[in-house]
Amino acid sequence: MVRRSAWVAGLLLAGVLGLLALVIGVGVVTDRPTDTVVTIDRDLPEVVTFLEAERALMDHHDVDYTEYAVTVEDPALRVRVLEVGEGPPVLVLPPAAGEAARLAPLLGQLEGYRFLLVNLPGGGASDGIDLRAVDQRPMARATLDAVYAHFGLDEVPVVGASVGGTWALWYALDRPERVSAVGQLGVPVAVEGTVVPPALVVLGIPGVDRIAAATVMVSDAPSDAADSFEEAFGHPNGTAQRLPAAALEFEHAVQRLPTYALTWRSLAQDSLRMAGFGGWATTVEIRSDELGELKSPVLLVWPSEDPFGGPAVGEELAGLLPDARLHIAGTGHLPWLDDAEGVAELLDRFLDASGPAAGPDASRRWPTAGSSTASSTASASAVDQRRNRRGSTAAATSPPSASGAPAHPWPGRTRRPTRIPDATLDRGLINCQISNWDSRD
Repeated sequence: MVRRSAWVAGLLLAGVLGLLALVIGVGVVTDRPTDTVVTIDRDLPEVVTFLEAERALMDHHDVDYTEYAVTVEDPALRVRVLEVGEGPPVLVLPPAAGEAARLAPLLGQLEGYRFLLVNLPGGGASDGIDLRAVDQRPMARATLDAVYAHFGLDEVPVVGASVGGTWALWYALDRPERVSAVGQLGVPVAVEGTVVPPALVVLGIPGVDRIAAATVMVSDAPSDAADSFEEAFGHPNGTAQRLPAAALEFEHAVQRLPTYALTWRSLAQDSLRMAGFGGWATTVEIRSDELGELKSPVLLVWPSEDPFGGPAVGEELAGLLPDARLHIAGTGHLPWLDDAEGVAELLDRFLDASGPAAGPDASRRWPTAGSSTASSTASASAVDQRRNRRGSTAAATSPPSASGAPAHPWPGRTRRPTRIPDATLDRGLINCQISNWDSRD
């Protein structure tokens, strides 16, 4: 009887595995990329709804913006760029499928900069693209080249989150003369050691991805949209509960854009690789030896709860970069959702210390050696004023040295991060979770 039951169970298992193989095989054959670029029609009801939700979310955080359309030649598509604020320009590359308005809580905490937020291809009502049909790195380079040309940018800081963080590193490596500093908010996927959360793995399996994109990645109502922040991105439950209605409406509208499912499915299938038996990791698109050549200073705001890679991955990455500072934050994948003010403070200090090299307001740059310190004083004063408006009590940016040059927080040599013991960390408060630094070479 036992032997017969085992035989039946084995037969059923073989049948299930065979059916799964057939489904996946059919998926691989029938799910070949056909149209590489999907042009967005702004008159579609789903797009109109998204644009209205985007406006409502930005209004909720008191963020005014101007919209621009930038044409990319190869691949031939258009991306939407949102301009926020006035001052030295800072290029911002958003997370997830590339929706810029996800950064609204952070933008509402920052003043004194001209942020140019690029809705990446496939996100934020930019034209969509099947990422399986292109090489992402040259596409990223071509897209950002077009943005730089459109806005007449020279050398500016680039801030990225998640996939946007990968783009930021690519561009800093490929166009070092154009990137004065790199800010990383959350884990930049596709560096060595990053992994894929189980909730997203199913999107990378041909034949199963369509079902997953229509079910797992789509909420039935705006109130359900908060679930993904905890399940897929490692945020504490309290973060999802604190999201305003405008944020949930925005996420719900994003999921109904005509490019949404294709973007996530093709991104997952282009990025996944097996990591041993039963595990998945991201495809390593940025080699460790490349990172050692990166010339720009780098800020790493690294969430301790990020399912794409824990603090050990961040510490390894910081050790590879010639000029980096690592902050371990007790947050999920998108750290500003858990503590917008804390992330804004870190980013503000980093941008001021890095001295944005482009922009009309030269008074915000640190003076060079031998020049007057008046502009430096004005810059520090502007920083203090912004912090006072936010109610922050953090210390001001380091003053210039006696020579008139800025007291740079990390003077050009690799600094190894030393984590504060977990017992001293206060989850969710970024300013209490900054890693200590020693100056060992």
